[in-house]
Amino acid sequence: MYNSNPRKIKLQAVFVGHVIDSITFLVSRPRKVKPPPTLKEVLSLESQLWDMRYELAVPSFWKMSKSQLVSVILWREVDKRGRISEIHSDLNLVNVLLVDTGEVLKDIDVESRIRELPVSFVGTPALAL
Repeated sequence: MYNSNPRKIKLQAVFVGHVIDSITFLVSRPRKVKPPPTLKEVLSLESQLWDMRYELAVPSFWKMSKSQLVSVILWREVDKRGRISEIHSDLNLVNVLLVDTGEVLKDIDVESRIRELPVSFVGTPALAL
């Protein structure tokens, strides 16, 4: 059952302590994000990580491919009280997980979906969300 009064939460992509961007979602029930992050939103954040990879003082990240960089995005859920639940992604599937419950909110097969995107979209600068 969904709540009649959805609340808003903000998800932030955090990479080595840098807040890259944030997206606000409506939450229609506890620990359930509706809608989940779309592929475009995930790739937009990933594109920004790709653009700034040399600015980060972590040499192991400099050699990563774009699909590998997706794996190091950390999502943080911030509720109304300012409490943060960390959400993380996996290497080839962006598995957005609530760490406190282990609930899978969305699975995105990034590598196969990237191949379906127009060439002009992949690698373009991220748009403001």
